[in-house]
Amino acid sequence: MDKGNPDKLFRLLESCCQTVAERSSDKPFKNWTNSDYVYLSAALLRKTQVSISANTLKRIFGKLKTPDRYYPQKATRDALAVFAGFNNWEHFSEDQDSKLETAHKP
Repeated sequence: MDKGNPDKLFRLLESCCQTVAERSSDKPFKNWTNSDYVYLSAALLRKTQVSISANTLKRIFGKLKTPDRYYPQKATRDALAVFAGFNNWEHFSEDQDSKLETAHKP
């Protein structure tokens, strides 16, 4: 896992998943079935040239339970961020940080 606060890293991942889900489907990802993950896998490959299996996506989105919380490798996070409309994971993370800072300013 990257350096930093694990809770923050997982919140960022959840936020990215939410954005990816909204761009991929009209239904909440909590209600997704296998075909939704297969569709997203193909869409990610088309847009980012990164292959992420449906099962890996299920682990990332919390559909498949793992003994520990699953935190994907950087290439996977980058692909999700690109699909969500950012240059890479760092760009997504910086964007989220700036939104939090703006929200907390008086």
